[in-house]
Amino acid sequence: MKKLWITLCVFLTAAGILSGCGIEQIAVDTVVSLGEDYTFRAEDFFLLDQGVRESDLSVDASAVDTTAVGEYPVTVTYGWERYVVHVAVVDWKAPSLEMTEKCYFTNNLDDIEDQTFAVYQDDSECLVCVGGYERIEGLDALTEEDIADLTSSFATQELGREKLSALVGEDRELSDVPTREVLGLLLDETPPDEEGVYLARVAVADIWNNVTEGSLLLVYDTTAPVAEGLADVEVVQEDASALPDLDLSAVRITDNLDGEIPREALDVQMTQTDRENHVYRVSLSCEDRAGNRMEDSYSITVKEAKRTPSRPPQTFGTAPQETEPSAASSPEGDVPGVFLEQQVEQVLERINAEREAEGLSALSLNGTATSAAQIRAVEIVDSFSHVRPNGNRGYTTLLDVGIQYTAAGENLAIGYNGSAEAVVSAWMKSETHRANIMRDYTDIGIACYYDPNTPEKYYWVQLFFR
Repeated sequence: MKKLWITLCVFLTAAGILSGCGIEQIAVDTVVSLGEDYTFRAEDFFLLDQGVRESDLSVDASAVDTTAVGEYPVTVTYGWERYVVHVAVVDWKAPSLEMTEKCYFTNNLDDIEDQTFAVYQDDSECLVCVGGYERIEGLDALTEEDIADLTSSFATQELGREKLSALVGEDRELSDVPTREVLGLLLDETPPDEEGVYLARVAVADIWNNVTEGSLLLVYDTTAPVAEGLADVEVVQEDASALPDLDLSAVRITDNLDGEIPREALDVQMTQTDRENHVYRVSLSCEDRAGNRMEDSYSITVKEAKRTPSRPPQTFGTAPQETEPSAASSPEGDVPGVFLEQQVEQVLERINAEREAEGLSALSLNGTATSAAQIRAVEIVDSFSHVRPNGNRGYTTLLDVGIQYTAAGENLAIGYNGSAEAVVSAWMKSETHRANIMRDYTDIGIACYYDPNTPEKYYWVQLFFR
Protein backbone atom coordinates (compact mmCIF):
# COMPACT_ATOMS: atom_id res chain seq x y z
CA MET A 1 0.00 0.00 0.00
CA LYS A 2 2.80 2.46 0.81
CA LYS A 3 4.49 1.77 -2.53
CA LEU A 4 1.27 2.40 -4.44
CA TRP A 5 0.75 5.77 -2.74
CA ILE A 6 4.28 6.87 -3.58
CA THR A 7 3.71 5.89 -7.24
CA LEU A 8 0.40 7.83 -7.38
CA CYS A 9 2.02 10.91 -5.91
CA VAL A 10 4.76 10.78 -8.51
CA PHE A 11 2.16 10.52 -11.29
CA LEU A 12 0.15 13.48 -9.95
CA THR A 13 3.30 15.48 -9.63
CA ALA A 14 4.18 14.69 -13.19
CA ALA A 15 0.66 15.57 -14.30
CA GLY A 16 1.00 18.83 -12.43
CA ILE A 17 4.23 19.58 -14.21
CA LEU A 18 2.61 18.84 -17.59
CA SER A 19 -0.35 21.12 -16.90
CA GLY A 20 2.07 23.86 -15.95
CA CYS A 21 3.86 23.57 -19.31
CA GLY A 22 0.85 24.54 -21.52
CA ILE A 23 -0.59 27.36 -23.65
CA GLU A 24 -2.84 30.27 -22.80
CA GLN A 25 -5.27 31.70 -25.37
CA ILE A 26 -5.04 35.50 -25.57
CA ALA A 27 -7.07 36.25 -28.74
CA VAL A 28 -9.85 34.71 -30.79
CA ASP A 29 -9.26 36.40 -34.15
CA THR A 30 -6.78 38.21 -36.35
CA VAL A 31 -6.98 40.25 -39.55
CA VAL A 32 -5.17 39.85 -42.89
CA SER A 33 -5.41 41.86 -46.08
CA LEU A 34 -7.31 40.66 -49.10
CA GLY A 35 -4.98 38.86 -51.50
CA GLU A 36 -2.13 38.32 -49.01
CA ASP A 37 -0.66 34.88 -48.33
CA TYR A 38 -1.66 33.68 -44.85
CA THR A 39 0.68 31.84 -42.50
CA PHE A 40 -0.50 30.82 -39.01
CA ARG A 41 1.43 32.44 -36.17
CA ALA A 42 0.87 31.08 -32.69
CA GLU A 43 1.70 34.42 -31.03
CA ASP A 44 -1.36 35.97 -32.69
CA PHE A 45 -3.58 33.84 -30.43
CA PHE A 46 -1.57 32.15 -27.64
CA LEU A 47 1.06 32.59 -24.98
CA LEU A 48 3.26 29.51 -25.02
CA ASP A 49 4.80 28.30 -21.76
CA GLN A 50 8.48 27.69 -21.63
CA GLY A 51 9.25 24.40 -23.23
CA VAL A 52 6.26 24.52 -25.60
CA ARG A 53 7.14 25.07 -29.23
CA GLU A 54 4.84 26.16 -32.05
CA SER A 55 5.56 22.86 -33.76
CA ASP A 56 3.88 21.16 -30.80
CA LEU A 57 0.57 22.64 -31.97
CA SER A 58 -1.55 20.90 -34.57
CA VAL A 59 -2.98 23.65 -36.82
CA ASP A 60 -5.67 23.31 -39.52
CA ALA A 61 -5.94 26.58 -41.51
CA SER A 62 -7.20 24.98 -44.72
CA ALA A 63 -10.49 26.92 -44.61
CA VAL A 64 -8.79 30.32 -44.90
CA ASP A 65 -9.31 31.91 -48.36
CA THR A 66 -7.49 35.22 -48.69
CA THR A 67 -8.89 35.84 -52.17
CA ALA A 68 -12.33 36.60 -50.74
CA VAL A 69 -13.40 38.91 -47.95
CA GLY A 70 -14.81 36.93 -44.99
CA GLU A 71 -14.15 35.31 -41.63
CA TYR A 72 -12.60 31.87 -41.64
CA PRO A 73 -12.06 29.30 -38.78
CA VAL A 74 -8.64 27.91 -37.81
CA THR A 75 -8.50 24.83 -35.56
CA VAL A 76 -5.58 24.50 -33.11
CA THR A 77 -5.00 21.31 -31.07
CA TYR A 78 -2.52 20.95 -28.20
CA GLY A 79 -2.53 17.72 -26.29
CA TRP A 80 -6.12 17.04 -25.29
CA GLU A 81 -7.18 20.67 -25.82
CA ARG A 82 -8.84 21.96 -28.99
CA TYR A 83 -9.21 25.63 -29.82
CA VAL A 84 -11.06 27.42 -32.67
CA VAL A 85 -9.82 30.87 -33.65
CA HIS A 86 -10.80 33.04 -36.63
CA VAL A 87 -8.98 34.83 -39.42
CA ALA A 88 -10.80 37.84 -40.91
CA VAL A 89 -9.83 38.66 -44.50
CA VAL A 90 -10.50 42.35 -45.04
CA ASP A 91 -10.11 44.73 -47.96
CA TRP A 92 -7.65 47.52 -47.24
CA LYS A 93 -7.25 48.45 -50.90
CA ALA A 94 -8.89 51.76 -51.79
CA PRO A 95 -11.37 51.91 -54.69
CA SER A 96 -10.08 52.89 -58.11
CA LEU A 97 -11.45 56.27 -59.21
CA GLU A 98 -11.55 57.85 -62.66
CA MET A 99 -12.81 61.39 -63.16
CA THR A 100 -14.51 61.15 -66.56
CA GLU A 101 -15.24 64.89 -66.45
CA LYS A 102 -12.84 67.35 -64.90
CA CYS A 103 -15.34 70.19 -65.31
CA TYR A 104 -19.03 69.71 -64.61
CA PHE A 105 -21.77 72.23 -65.35
CA THR A 106 -25.02 72.01 -63.40
CA ASN A 107 -28.00 74.07 -62.31
CA ASN A 108 -29.01 71.59 -59.60
CA LEU A 109 -26.87 70.41 -56.70
CA ASP A 110 -29.53 68.19 -55.10
CA ASP A 111 -28.41 65.04 -56.90
CA ILE A 112 -24.78 65.93 -57.42
CA GLU A 113 -23.53 62.62 -55.98
CA ASP A 114 -25.59 60.65 -58.51
CA GLN A 115 -23.92 62.18 -61.57
CA THR A 116 -21.55 60.38 -63.90
CA PHE A 117 -18.46 62.60 -63.73
CA ALA A 118 -16.78 59.96 -61.52
CA VAL A 119 -16.47 56.24 -62.25
CA TYR A 120 -15.18 53.95 -59.51
CA GLN A 121 -14.51 50.24 -59.11
CA ASP A 122 -14.15 48.12 -55.99
CA ASP A 123 -14.92 44.64 -54.68
CA SER A 124 -17.47 46.04 -52.23
CA GLU A 125 -20.22 48.62 -52.27
CA CYS A 126 -19.06 52.22 -52.15
CA LEU A 127 -20.35 55.61 -51.11
CA VAL A 128 -19.60 58.79 -53.05
CA CYS A 129 -19.27 62.18 -51.44
CA VAL A 130 -18.85 65.58 -53.11
CA GLY A 131 -17.87 68.50 -50.92
CA GLY A 132 -15.16 70.82 -49.75
CA TYR A 133 -16.39 73.50 -52.15
CA GLU A 134 -13.95 76.35 -52.64
CA ARG A 135 -15.02 79.25 -54.80
CA ILE A 136 -12.24 80.21 -57.18
CA GLU A 137 -13.77 82.86 -59.45
CA GLY A 138 -16.95 84.68 -60.33
CA LEU A 139 -19.35 83.85 -63.11
CA ASP A 140 -17.47 85.37 -66.02
CA ALA A 141 -17.36 83.83 -69.48
CA LEU A 142 -15.58 80.48 -69.05
CA THR A 143 -13.65 79.34 -72.12
CA GLU A 144 -12.19 75.93 -72.87
CA GLU A 145 -8.73 77.42 -72.29
CA ASP A 146 -9.82 78.57 -68.81
CA ILE A 147 -11.06 75.07 -68.00
CA ALA A 148 -7.83 73.47 -69.24
CA ASP A 149 -5.72 75.80 -67.09
CA LEU A 150 -7.81 75.25 -63.95
CA THR A 151 -7.87 71.46 -64.25
CA SER A 152 -4.33 70.81 -65.47
CA SER A 153 -3.09 69.69 -62.05
CA PHE A 154 -6.07 67.49 -61.14
CA ALA A 155 -5.23 63.93 -60.07
CA THR A 156 -6.71 61.15 -57.94
CA GLN A 157 -5.04 59.82 -54.80
CA GLU A 158 -5.59 57.11 -52.20
CA LEU A 159 -5.87 58.41 -48.65
CA GLY A 160 -3.78 56.39 -46.19
CA ARG A 161 -5.50 54.61 -43.33
CA GLU A 162 -3.21 56.40 -40.89
CA LYS A 163 -4.66 59.75 -41.96
CA LEU A 164 -8.21 58.44 -41.77
CA SER A 165 -7.60 56.81 -38.38
CA ALA A 166 -6.36 60.11 -37.02
CA LEU A 167 -9.47 61.74 -38.43
CA VAL A 168 -11.88 59.46 -36.52
CA GLY A 169 -9.80 59.55 -33.31
CA GLU A 170 -7.41 57.21 -31.58
CA ASP A 171 -10.12 55.81 -29.33
CA ARG A 172 -12.01 54.25 -32.24
CA GLU A 173 -11.10 51.60 -34.78
CA LEU A 174 -11.39 52.99 -38.33
CA SER A 175 -13.18 49.91 -39.65
CA ASP A 176 -15.85 50.22 -36.95
CA VAL A 177 -16.84 53.79 -37.85
CA PRO A 178 -19.82 54.13 -40.27
CA THR A 179 -18.60 55.03 -43.76
CA ARG A 180 -20.96 58.00 -44.08
CA GLU A 181 -19.51 59.43 -40.85
CA VAL A 182 -15.96 59.03 -42.15
CA LEU A 183 -16.85 60.89 -45.35
CA GLY A 184 -18.59 63.59 -43.34
CA LEU A 185 -15.44 64.10 -41.26
CA LEU A 186 -13.35 64.20 -44.42
CA LEU A 187 -15.45 66.65 -46.45
CA ASP A 188 -17.90 69.43 -45.70
CA GLU A 189 -20.83 68.45 -47.93
CA THR A 190 -22.69 71.75 -47.54
CA PRO A 191 -23.50 72.80 -51.14
CA PRO A 192 -22.90 76.36 -52.39
CA ASP A 193 -25.86 78.71 -52.19
CA GLU A 194 -24.50 81.14 -54.81
CA GLU A 195 -23.76 80.71 -58.48
CA GLY A 196 -20.09 80.39 -59.20
CA VAL A 197 -17.12 78.30 -60.27
CA TYR A 198 -15.94 76.03 -57.47
CA LEU A 199 -13.10 73.62 -56.83
CA ALA A 200 -14.74 70.54 -55.29
CA ARG A 201 -13.41 67.27 -53.93
CA VAL A 202 -14.89 63.89 -54.79
CA ALA A 203 -14.31 61.03 -52.33
CA VAL A 204 -15.22 57.36 -52.81
CA ALA A 205 -15.16 55.01 -49.80
CA ASP A 206 -15.74 51.27 -49.58
CA ILE A 207 -17.29 49.44 -46.63
CA TRP A 208 -13.88 49.12 -44.94
CA ASN A 209 -13.42 52.90 -45.10
CA ASN A 210 -10.71 52.83 -47.72
CA VAL A 211 -10.94 56.16 -49.52
CA THR A 212 -9.80 57.53 -52.88
CA GLU A 213 -10.15 61.22 -53.62
CA GLY A 214 -10.25 63.30 -56.81
CA SER A 215 -10.82 66.91 -57.84
CA LEU A 216 -13.63 68.47 -59.84
CA LEU A 217 -14.19 71.92 -61.32
CA LEU A 218 -17.86 72.51 -60.56
CA VAL A 219 -19.74 75.26 -62.36
CA TYR A 220 -22.98 76.06 -60.56
CA ASP A 221 -25.11 78.19 -62.84
CA THR A 222 -28.87 78.84 -62.65
CA THR A 223 -29.06 81.72 -65.13
CA ALA A 224 -30.55 80.98 -68.56
CA PRO A 225 -29.30 82.58 -71.79
CA VAL A 226 -30.90 85.86 -72.85
CA ALA A 227 -32.21 86.78 -76.31
CA GLU A 228 -31.62 90.30 -77.59
CA GLY A 229 -32.94 91.93 -80.75
CA LEU A 230 -36.24 90.07 -80.91
CA ALA A 231 -39.11 92.22 -82.18
CA ASP A 232 -42.32 91.62 -84.06
CA VAL A 233 -41.78 92.44 -87.74
CA GLU A 234 -43.69 92.98 -90.95
CA VAL A 235 -42.31 91.78 -94.27
CA VAL A 236 -43.48 92.52 -97.80
CA GLN A 237 -43.42 89.84 -100.47
CA GLU A 238 -45.14 89.18 -103.78
CA ASP A 239 -47.01 86.11 -102.51
CA ALA A 240 -48.31 86.80 -99.03
CA SER A 241 -49.37 83.19 -98.61
CA ALA A 242 -45.81 81.88 -99.03
CA LEU A 243 -43.65 81.19 -96.00
CA PRO A 244 -41.46 84.19 -95.18
CA ASP A 245 -37.68 83.90 -95.01
CA LEU A 246 -36.29 83.89 -91.50
CA ASP A 247 -33.83 86.68 -90.89
CA LEU A 248 -32.10 86.25 -87.51
CA SER A 249 -29.25 88.62 -88.29
CA ALA A 250 -30.39 91.07 -85.60
CA VAL A 251 -30.86 88.39 -82.94
CA ARG A 252 -28.11 87.91 -80.36
CA ILE A 253 -28.19 85.17 -77.71
CA THR A 254 -25.83 85.66 -74.79
CA ASP A 255 -25.09 83.60 -71.71
CA ASN A 256 -23.38 84.59 -68.49
CA LEU A 257 -20.87 81.74 -68.87
CA ASP A 258 -20.93 80.67 -72.51
CA GLY A 259 -20.79 84.21 -73.89
CA GLU A 260 -22.47 84.65 -77.26
CA ILE A 261 -24.26 81.51 -78.42
CA PRO A 262 -24.04 80.93 -82.20
CA ARG A 263 -27.31 81.06 -84.09
CA GLU A 264 -26.61 77.54 -85.34
CA ALA A 265 -27.18 76.30 -81.80
CA LEU A 266 -30.73 77.67 -81.71
CA ASP A 267 -33.78 75.48 -82.12
CA VAL A 268 -36.04 77.57 -84.36
CA GLN A 269 -39.67 76.72 -85.08
CA MET A 270 -42.13 78.75 -87.17
CA THR A 271 -45.88 78.24 -86.81
CA GLN A 272 -48.69 80.05 -88.58
CA THR A 273 -50.99 81.53 -85.95
CA ASP A 274 -53.33 83.57 -88.20
CA ARG A 275 -53.84 82.14 -91.66
CA GLU A 276 -56.13 84.92 -92.89
CA ASN A 277 -53.74 87.73 -91.96
CA HIS A 278 -50.56 85.72 -92.71
CA VAL A 279 -49.16 85.95 -89.18
CA TYR A 280 -46.46 83.54 -88.00
CA ARG A 281 -44.97 82.90 -84.58
CA VAL A 282 -41.22 82.18 -84.57
CA SER A 283 -40.09 80.34 -81.44
CA LEU A 284 -36.43 80.18 -80.45
CA SER A 285 -34.91 78.03 -77.74
CA CYS A 286 -31.50 76.84 -76.58
CA GLU A 287 -29.74 75.50 -73.48
CA ASP A 288 -26.46 76.49 -71.91
CA ARG A 289 -23.97 73.93 -70.65
CA ALA A 290 -25.55 73.90 -67.19
CA GLY A 291 -28.96 72.95 -68.60
CA ASN A 292 -30.64 76.35 -68.24
CA ARG A 293 -33.14 76.76 -71.07
CA MET A 294 -34.00 79.95 -72.92
CA GLU A 295 -37.33 80.17 -74.76
CA ASP A 296 -38.51 83.29 -76.58
CA SER A 297 -40.49 84.22 -79.67
CA TYR A 298 -41.55 86.97 -82.03
CA SER A 299 -44.17 87.35 -84.77
CA ILE A 300 -43.86 87.88 -88.52
CA THR A 301 -46.73 89.47 -90.41
CA VAL A 302 -46.54 89.08 -94.18
CA LYS A 303 -47.93 91.86 -96.37
CA GLU A 304 -48.49 91.54 -100.11
CA ALA A 305 -46.27 93.74 -102.28
CA LYS A 306 -47.95 96.36 -104.40
CA ARG A 307 -47.35 95.78 -108.06
CA THR A 308 -45.79 98.47 -110.21
CA PRO A 309 -45.77 98.53 -114.00
CA SER A 310 -42.58 97.37 -115.67
CA ARG A 311 -40.40 99.51 -117.91
CA PRO A 312 -38.59 98.29 -121.00
CA PRO A 313 -34.91 97.62 -120.32
CA GLN A 314 -32.01 99.24 -122.05
CA THR A 315 -28.63 97.75 -122.71
CA PHE A 316 -25.75 97.95 -120.27
CA GLY A 317 -24.88 101.51 -119.45
CA THR A 318 -25.15 104.14 -116.79
CA ALA A 319 -28.25 105.80 -115.48
CA PRO A 320 -29.25 109.01 -117.24
CA GLN A 321 -27.68 112.20 -115.90
CA GLU A 322 -24.03 112.62 -115.28
CA THR A 323 -23.86 110.67 -111.97
CA GLU A 324 -24.32 106.89 -111.89
CA PRO A 325 -26.80 105.68 -109.23
CA SER A 326 -25.17 104.80 -105.95
CA ALA A 327 -26.00 104.60 -102.26
CA ALA A 328 -25.24 108.30 -102.07
CA SER A 329 -26.97 109.64 -105.24
CA SER A 330 -29.75 108.38 -107.54
CA PRO A 331 -31.16 109.92 -110.65
CA GLU A 332 -34.69 111.23 -110.58
CA GLY A 333 -37.22 111.78 -113.30
CA ASP A 334 -39.27 109.72 -115.73
CA VAL A 335 -36.44 108.03 -117.64
CA PRO A 336 -36.08 104.50 -119.08
CA GLY A 337 -34.51 101.75 -116.95
CA VAL A 338 -30.88 100.75 -117.34
CA PHE A 339 -28.66 97.84 -116.36
CA LEU A 340 -25.78 98.85 -114.09
CA GLU A 341 -22.48 97.18 -114.95
CA GLN A 342 -20.50 98.52 -111.97
CA GLN A 343 -22.93 96.93 -109.47
CA VAL A 344 -22.58 93.60 -111.30
CA GLU A 345 -18.81 93.67 -110.91
CA GLN A 346 -19.11 94.63 -107.23
CA VAL A 347 -21.58 91.82 -106.50
CA LEU A 348 -19.31 89.28 -108.23
CA GLU A 349 -16.29 90.45 -106.25
CA ARG A 350 -18.10 90.26 -102.92
CA ILE A 351 -19.70 86.83 -103.35
CA ASN A 352 -16.41 85.33 -104.54
CA ALA A 353 -14.74 86.79 -101.46
CA GLU A 354 -17.36 85.06 -99.31
CA ARG A 355 -16.75 81.76 -101.13
CA GLU A 356 -12.98 82.11 -100.79
CA ALA A 357 -13.40 82.56 -97.03
CA GLU A 358 -15.09 79.16 -96.96
CA GLY A 359 -12.42 77.52 -99.11
CA LEU A 360 -14.62 77.40 -102.24
CA SER A 361 -13.57 78.19 -105.79
CA ALA A 362 -14.65 81.46 -107.42
CA LEU A 363 -17.70 81.64 -109.68
CA SER A 364 -17.14 82.72 -113.31
CA LEU A 365 -19.31 85.53 -114.63
CA ASN A 366 -21.03 84.14 -117.72
CA GLY A 367 -22.15 86.75 -120.30
CA THR A 368 -24.96 84.61 -121.68
CA ALA A 369 -26.22 83.87 -118.16
CA THR A 370 -26.07 87.61 -117.44
CA SER A 371 -28.46 88.15 -120.36
CA ALA A 372 -30.83 85.66 -118.72
CA ALA A 373 -30.45 87.55 -115.41
CA GLN A 374 -31.42 90.78 -117.21
CA ILE A 375 -34.64 89.13 -118.40
CA ARG A 376 -35.44 88.12 -114.82
CA ALA A 377 -34.59 91.60 -113.48
CA VAL A 378 -37.25 93.14 -115.73
CA GLU A 379 -39.75 90.43 -114.81
CA ILE A 380 -39.46 91.03 -111.06
CA VAL A 381 -40.31 94.71 -111.43
CA ASP A 382 -43.87 93.57 -112.05
CA SER A 383 -43.80 90.26 -110.17
CA PHE A 384 -41.27 89.88 -107.38
CA SER A 385 -41.32 86.09 -107.19
CA HIS A 386 -39.19 83.06 -108.03
CA VAL A 387 -42.02 82.03 -110.36
CA ARG A 388 -41.92 83.68 -113.78
CA PRO A 389 -44.98 85.27 -115.40
CA ASN A 390 -45.22 82.15 -117.62
CA GLY A 391 -45.45 79.92 -114.50
CA ASN A 392 -41.94 78.43 -114.75
CA ARG A 393 -39.20 78.70 -112.15
CA GLY A 394 -36.99 81.78 -112.42
CA TYR A 395 -33.79 80.00 -113.42
CA THR A 396 -35.45 78.57 -116.57
CA THR A 397 -34.43 81.81 -118.29
CA LEU A 398 -31.07 80.07 -118.66
CA LEU A 399 -32.74 77.64 -121.06
CA ASP A 400 -34.26 80.56 -122.95
CA VAL A 401 -30.78 81.85 -123.79
CA GLY A 402 -29.45 78.38 -124.70
CA ILE A 403 -27.65 77.33 -121.50
CA GLN A 404 -28.04 73.68 -120.54
CA TYR A 405 -27.38 72.97 -116.86
CA THR A 406 -27.36 70.07 -114.41
CA ALA A 407 -28.23 72.27 -111.43
CA ALA A 408 -29.34 75.89 -111.13
CA GLY A 409 -30.54 78.40 -108.56
CA GLU A 410 -31.70 81.98 -108.27
CA ASN A 411 -31.33 84.84 -105.76
CA LEU A 412 -33.49 87.97 -106.01
CA ALA A 413 -33.57 91.30 -104.20
CA ILE A 414 -35.11 94.73 -104.62
CA GLY A 415 -34.00 98.08 -103.28
CA TYR A 416 -30.90 98.48 -101.11
CA ASN A 417 -30.33 101.92 -102.64
CA GLY A 418 -28.04 100.48 -105.28
CA SER A 419 -25.44 99.23 -102.80
CA ALA A 420 -23.80 95.94 -103.81
CA GLU A 421 -22.33 95.64 -100.31
CA ALA A 422 -25.77 95.93 -98.70
CA VAL A 423 -27.52 93.45 -100.99
CA VAL A 424 -24.76 90.81 -100.68
CA SER A 425 -24.77 91.26 -96.90
CA ALA A 426 -28.54 90.69 -96.86
CA TRP A 427 -28.21 87.57 -98.99
CA MET A 428 -25.50 86.19 -96.72
CA LYS A 429 -27.71 86.66 -93.65
CA SER A 430 -30.52 84.61 -95.23
CA GLU A 431 -29.99 80.86 -94.97
CA THR A 432 -31.59 80.05 -98.32
CA HIS A 433 -29.79 82.80 -100.26
CA ARG A 434 -26.46 82.04 -98.58
CA ALA A 435 -26.86 78.37 -99.50
CA ASN A 436 -27.08 79.32 -103.20
CA ILE A 437 -23.95 81.46 -102.96
CA MET A 438 -22.01 78.65 -101.24
CA ARG A 439 -23.29 75.77 -103.36
CA ASP A 440 -21.00 73.90 -105.79
CA TYR A 441 -22.00 75.96 -108.80
CA THR A 442 -19.36 76.98 -111.37
CA ASP A 443 -20.92 79.91 -113.24
CA ILE A 444 -23.14 82.87 -112.53
CA GLY A 445 -25.11 85.55 -114.34
CA ILE A 446 -25.75 88.84 -112.50
CA ALA A 447 -28.03 91.76 -113.25
CA CYS A 448 -28.78 95.02 -111.46
CA TYR A 449 -31.65 96.83 -113.16
CA TYR A 450 -32.29 100.47 -112.28
CA ASP A 451 -35.81 101.84 -112.88
CA PRO A 452 -36.23 105.33 -111.37
CA ASN A 453 -39.97 105.28 -112.05
CA THR A 454 -40.69 102.62 -109.39
CA PRO A 455 -40.53 102.94 -105.60
CA GLU A 456 -37.83 100.29 -105.18
CA LYS A 457 -35.68 101.53 -108.12
CA TYR A 458 -33.11 98.70 -107.96
CA TYR A 459 -33.79 95.07 -108.97
CA TRP A 460 -31.09 92.47 -108.35
CA VAL A 461 -30.79 88.96 -109.84
CA GLN A 462 -28.24 86.17 -109.48
CA LEU A 463 -28.54 83.04 -111.64
CA PHE A 464 -26.26 80.17 -110.61
CA PHE A 465 -25.63 77.00 -112.63
CA ARG A 466 -23.27 74.15 -113.39
